Amino acid sequence: ARDFVWSEANGDFIALCEGDDYWVCSEKLQRQFDALENHEEIDLCFHDHFNLDNSGRITPSLIHSNRMNHILEVKEILMADGDFMSTASLMVRTRSLLNMPEWFSSTPVSDFFIQVVCSLNGALYLPERMSVYRTFAPNSWTATFRSMSPSDLKNYYDSLDKSLEDLSGFLGASYSKEISYRRFMLCMS
Repeated sequence: ARDFVWSEANGDFIALCEGDDYWVCSEKLQRQFDALENHEEIDLCFHDHFNLDNSGRITPSLIHSNRMNHILEVKEILMADGDFMSTASLMVRTRSLLNMPEWFSSTPVSDFFIQVVCSLNGALYLPERMSVYRTFAPNSWTATFRSMSPSDLKNYYDSLDKSLEDLSGFLGASYSKEISYRRFMLCMS
C-alpha cells in the first residue's frame, strides 16, 4: 500500500478501510479530520466500531466500552491485542504512513505496526461507533489464518517475531518490556 496507494495520496490524511469492512457514519471522515486538526501533534485517530458475524448479526465492540475521548500512549497500544484498533477506524496523517520504517514492507500483517509506529506521539480515540468490522469473513485474513498449515503458521510466527524485533530496534530501549511481552504472547500462541 505504501508504494502503490499511499504514495498517490494528495491530501494530508489517509483513512483506511479494507474490503470486508465498511463505514456506517456519514460524518466519520469529517469528525476524524477535525479531531486531528485540533491535535496537530498526533498522527493517528481511531474510533469504536461494530462487529458483524457470518450470520449477519451486528453487535457493538466491547473493547472500548467505557472509554471516552482520550489520547492513548504507544505503551497502551503495544500491550493491546491486534484488534484494539479496527483498521476501518484508522485515519492517519499521510506523512506518517509514507515515512514508515523500511522493515515495515516485510511485516506479515501491517495493522498492528501501523498502529504502533503512527502512535508514537499518541493516538486519539473517538468513542463513536462509525465502522463495521466483519469477523471471520470468507477470504479474510482471519479465515486464511485459521486454515494455515502448521508449516505456514510457523513461517508466519517467525516472520511476525522478526517484525517485532525490528520494531524493538526502531523504538529503542524505552519499550523493551512491552515488546518482550508481545513476543512472549506470540510464543504462547
